[in-house]
Amino acid sequence: MTTREALAIGSDTKPPVLFRGDYNMWRDRFLDFIDKQDFGEYIRLSLKEGPKVFTEEKPAQPDSDPPVAAHTVIKKFEDMTVKEKNRHKADKLAKSFMLLGLPNDIYFTIDSHNSTGKEMWDQIEKQMLGTSVGTQMKVTNIIKRYEQFKAREDEKLDDTYERFCNLLNELRKNGITKTKIENNVKFLTNLQPVWKLYSNSVFQNKSLADIDIHVVYEILKQSQYDVQDALDEKMKTEKEKTNTLALMADKRGKHVVHRSRARRNSSDTPEVSSDSDVDVAEFKQAMAMISKKQKAKLSEISDKLSIQEKEYNDIQKKFSALSDEKEVLLGHIKKVETMLLKRG
Repeated sequence: MTTREALAIGSDTKPPVLFRGDYNMWRDRFLDFIDKQDFGEYIRLSLKEGPKVFTEEKPAQPDSDPPVAAHTVIKKFEDMTVKEKNRHKADKLAKSFMLLGLPNDIYFTIDSHNSTGKEMWDQIEKQMLGTSVGTQMKVTNIIKRYEQFKAREDEKLDDTYERFCNLLNELRKNGITKTKIENNVKFLTNLQPVWKLYSNSVFQNKSLADIDIHVVYEILKQSQYDVQDALDEKMKTEKEKTNTLALMADKRGKHVVHRSRARRNSSDTPEVSSDSDVDVAEFKQAMAMISKKQKAKLSEISDKLSIQEKEYNDIQKKFSALSDEKEVLLGHIKKVETMLLKRG
């Protein structure tokens, strides 16, 4: 546990410390801390109502010099009842605990010197929650996040469940409640596709109106190893596909280099390579290993490769024809040279 986490949680003798962004959690923990203290009930009242001033009526003293009329005075501590003394102590503790629960950056933003515990409590609440307009915008945002909730790619079930529970807690803290069936349907229909089979099983075999999200999670959790195996197999298949396509691209690149060299050396007779036949065989073998989902894409690649191979073969035929014409031309030149030598 980090130092910040320890301070945020507090203890039985020290109130939790407030950090920006954690107000709702801090408020719950602070009130829980108060409830465990002596005079906890009175401290809560002090935070809600402010310090209590206890007074007593003094009777008139007409015979005194000068005469004194009946009047009200503030009670001295020693004249208070036990309950009044407890409340008086609670008023002081309310402010003391508030001071202990504020870090310096927040402490300096409020008027703590002249404020009571209640006034500090109200200032903090307003500062952390904002105005009614700001609060409404915050609630709207939370509702929107609930409506758009969805498991993230490659997110584990535990993490999806934790995010969803945190979201439900935020809704409850802002006075918004959802029924069990609403939460269960939202969660089950927005898991990763690999969970679809198990989600459907829960839909068919459980009454979603009678169980809460925690029970749904425990049911799904029993199948997490099967799901993980499926995810591992999917990753393995995807890796094999990637490696296969990379190999095909590498071989296709070699063919392009070979054609380029063939064009530059058009005066030589090109050798007909059998690499194309080998590539086609390897490609067909790879096709058999890849899932049906990818065959449409690979079929398109295969067609393109076939067209390129046809173009390559056509070029080879043209080179062969040019080579034959070259031989014929050289033969004619040789005959002409022979005839000229004889005449000379």
